[in-house]
Amino acid sequence: MHESHPPLTRWFMAVALTCHAKKGLSAKQMERDLGVSYRTAWYLSHRIRKAMEDRAPGLLTAVVAADEDSVGGVYDKRWKRANCRKQAMFDALRRNARACQ
Repeated sequence: MHESHPPLTRWFMAVALTCHAKKGLSAKQMERDLGVSYRTAWYLSHRIRKAMEDRAPGLLTAVVAADEDSVGGVYDKRWKRANCRKQAMFDALRRNARACQ
């Protein structure tokens, strides 16, 4: 972000878009969402990805698969769907690094 042409607000919007995208965010999508040129969107996305790299080994040293789901709720016959009062659940599983390559 230091000494770059895009303003700081645009950087923060790009980081928010990148973090909230469930399956990743392409530079073309960032271009449309932010209203910038493709080159600017590409620059922003690559700088953000580079900053998100884990340079030092931390707690998770293997490949980890993570997922989210909701559990519970009561089936409502009138609407033919489950009740909205469900408990959120998050799980993480350590994977074999050789199998994922």
